[in-house]
Amino acid sequence: MARVSLIVPTTALSPDFSDRVARSRHGLAEAGHDVEFLVVSDSTGSESDAIGSIRIDETGLARAGVEGLRRASGDLLVLMDPGFDFRPDDVVDFVAHLAETEADLVVASRFKGGKGRPVGRLYGTMMHLLTGTSDPMSGLVGIKRERLDEIVDELRPSGDHLLWEMLTNVDRGGRSEFAIVAPRTVRGRLGLQEFRHLKKLADQRYGNFSRLLQFCAVGASGMIVDLSSYALFQKLLGGGNLARSSVPIVGGTFDLALAAALSITLALTWNFLLNRRLTFSYARGGSIVRQYLTYALSNSLGIALSWSLRLFLPSRVAFFAQHKLAAAVVGIVAATGISFTMARWLVFQKATPSEAESNPGTPNFVEFESTL
Repeated sequence: MARVSLIVPTTALSPDFSDRVARSRHGLAEAGHDVEFLVVSDSTGSESDAIGSIRIDETGLARAGVEGLRRASGDLLVLMDPGFDFRPDDVVDFVAHLAETEADLVVASRFKGGKGRPVGRLYGTMMHLLTGTSDPMSGLVGIKRERLDEIVDELRPSGDHLLWEMLTNVDRGGRSEFAIVAPRTVRGRLGLQEFRHLKKLADQRYGNFSRLLQFCAVGASGMIVDLSSYALFQKLLGGGNLARSSVPIVGGTFDLALAAALSITLALTWNFLLNRRLTFSYARGGSIVRQYLTYALSNSLGIALSWSLRLFLPSRVAFFAQHKLAAAVVGIVAATGISFTMARWLVFQKATPSEAESNPGTPNFVEFESTL
């Protein structure tokens, strides 16, 4: 049988797990495994003199779990979240699957094969599409020593969920799922760190298609900023001399032209900041001034198109004359494709290795081209 390292990361908020883990350890030993047991407490946890107890100076279950992986000596390494009440038989069967499968990383999934309630099945399907596993918040994860040694220096753990960082470092061909009965759990929330990992996994799996969806989501929020400010500026600027003067060529009045220009500029700035922070987060190490100027210049064609349609359509079509915000929507949609193309390949270029090293605080999201 195998040498198994059973690693239990804990924080000050972790529930008492001694009885539950003891049953799993006993089950593994009865199955013939040589079990190494490690309890790793983060900086919020209490000191312990018990054999196999480790305390680190960082916070979070994920950091404690990775530290346990680094210190463990087993051939099969199993991370067990103390917030999950796993059945000992499931743990034993899980380790047997880890030993027998050709996969390097095994996830104990509560939703494998679409099992469970409809909400759980929907969640599992969505998570599998996004991350490559139906249960990315699983509290039972196993990895083989050979694969761990290859990726351990690349792990950048954060948050309270153990699996996310390993998913980004083990490709889909090296993963496997093991169906378990859904355990009683006191954990299940998604925090900011988990959403960052979710974005990272989606970018890896779908490349530019993922970024296009994020870009459109940011654009939708920018459209709200644009349209609401456009309506406000029309009220503030309407009724004066500007409203009685026409804009050459495209038509429309100067008050409408100025309102459109101001609202587009405001929305452009909003979209730039969100896209720099979220959609193209790998480029945050670059100069924000240079990127903003490049973003504005590269989108000049889209801006001109959006601005022109806001003036041209109301001056030519009766419907848009009565519904000027609808003309603005047409302009926004028409400019989106141009804006994404310029942003992706011109403004927010992938960081070079030297840039990534000089900005260690910036997530180094490796870029995968879309195969769709």
